[in-house]
Amino acid sequence: MNYKILKQLKEAGFPKGENQTYVCKYNNITREEDCYYMPSLKQLIKSCGEDIKKIRQVRDSRDGSNKWYITGRQKGKSIPRIENWDLSDGVALLWLELNKKP
Repeated sequence: MNYKILKQLKEAGFPKGENQTYVCKYNNITREEDCYYMPSLKQLIKSCGEDIKKIRQVRDSRDGSNKWYITGRQKGKSIPRIENWDLSDGVALLWLELNKKP
């Protein structure tokens, strides 16, 4: 997962789960605050709950790569469609949108 997205999850209060995997900014860790908890895809999906409307993978006809499209829904709130090359990053971005403070 992307380090910047993990940092955003921490700042937004994403709960730590059973998975105790961390991603650190540098290989030689000198400060604990440079490390961020990395949730599993299962935990991210579970945290979004029924607010996930659709997850779809589409092949780019230009270069053959796959891109993920994740759509969400939340009563009374417009949720933009998330596009990302990495499914975990995409679902994390959806969680951030769903939990954005007004």
